[in-house]
Amino acid sequence: MKRAFDPAYDMPDLLDAMQAFPELRLMMIDPLVSASAGDSHKNAETRRGLQPVIDLASELGAAVLGITHFTKNTQGKDPLERVNGTLAYGALARIVHGAAKSEDEDGPRRFVRVKSNIGPQGGGFEYLLRQDRVPGYDFPAQRVTWGRQLTGSARDLLEELNPQGHSERIKATVFLEQQLKPAGNAGVPVKALKAAAEAHSLSWRTVERAKATGLAGKIDAKKTSGTDHGQWHWIWLNDEVSEGPVDYEASRN
Repeated sequence: MKRAFDPAYDMPDLLDAMQAFPELRLMMIDPLVSASAGDSHKNAETRRGLQPVIDLASELGAAVLGITHFTKNTQGKDPLERVNGTLAYGALARIVHGAAKSEDEDGPRRFVRVKSNIGPQGGGFEYLLRQDRVPGYDFPAQRVTWGRQLTGSARDLLEELNPQGHSERIKATVFLEQQLKPAGNAGVPVKALKAAAEAHSLSWRTVERAKATGLAGKIDAKKTSGTDHGQWHWIWLNDEVSEGPVDYEASRN
């Protein structure tokens, strides 16, 4: 009776079959979730299910390329957390790359380095997919045209393709200016900023990214001493801010 391939039981047979190909150096699994017999949303089961694949690749001296997707409606989160299924898929891999496209089908796509245990993280390339005729044959095929090199974190590079995420960043930038500028050198307690951001339907992570990117160098974070019981304050830095009597520690948030 025929049955589907089960990595939990069939890896030894697959290994025996692969011995006939001593130059084999790459295994591609698409989708990656098919390589695990356990629940793909449970970390321990996924690790156990993928171990035979890891052992097989080690014995063959081959690399394993697993293909999966981002979970829907997770824009703005850490790309590694967006990988469909359990976090084990990203944790077990030495390198994780992510690819995304904008809403414009003819616009550039992005291929970014989400994680690397053997080199730097972040950065990537833009690329286009084109249909061209295969030289010497009378039919077309798809090819990749590589574009400019990208720098920055994987989260930011992927989020820039998402107009909604971009508009939320702009909204957070305006929010910080409106909250911090009137406060002068006294600053605003981070606790109060978090409450205000929630009232404006802004995630705190988006506010933090606005501070670190669009407003880089314009906001300082200091910890008070004395009556405020060591609260963190964010302070707008500009020429109009003068020195005041507030006593701050030198540490930063």
